Amino acid sequence: MILKGYHLACTFQSQGQAESATLQRQTAEESQNLFQLGEPYLKQTMNDFIKDLGAPGSEPASVKNAFSQIEAQNTEAFDQSEGAAPAQVSQLAKSSGYRGAQGATDQASASALLDLEKRRKAVESQTKQQEYDAGMAQRDFDMSSILGISQGGISTSFGYGRNAITAEQYNTANPGNDAITAATTIASIIAALA
Repeated sequence: MILKGYHLACTFQSQGQAESATLQRQTAEESQNLFQLGEPYLKQTMNDFIKDLGAPGSEPASVKNAFSQIEAQNTEAFDQSEGAAPAQVSQLAKSSGYRGAQGATDQASASALLDLEKRRKAVESQTKQQEYDAGMAQRDFDMSSILGISQGGISTSFGYGRNAITAEQYNTANPGNDAITAATTIASIIAALA
């Protein structure tokens, strides 16, 4: 009879609660295992965003690299045009049959070079503005991505915690959901058995 009372005292948990607790625990474990599979890739992605972001106040590395290539290409194109401009003006004058005043082709060449330099400055200014805009957009994207990954990690951690707490709540064998109540119940059962 005492054993029967002991059995009744320890089974405050219903079959449904036990199954629910098991399901919650399995869900938490499976979620954690899935997260552990993807965690190295999330860390690498986060490190890539942080690396691209660089030091505070600096331009993101990806933007800096892209625009340094653009600037190099622009410089090369304008340097080639600058070298070819006098010859082009001279060739145009000869092919058109122009017989203007002496030095007119030199003046036209100088004017062409001046126009070319104005275009170079305009392109440089426009490229700098585009680089600044792209840098700001990339910085915002990097920061948003870093915060998104961090927020996802925190949310996942809270989810694990909620699942574990829920599993513990379903898995309690005492009506008070309290370790002290459980210890008191076990102590009274042991005392009754003795």
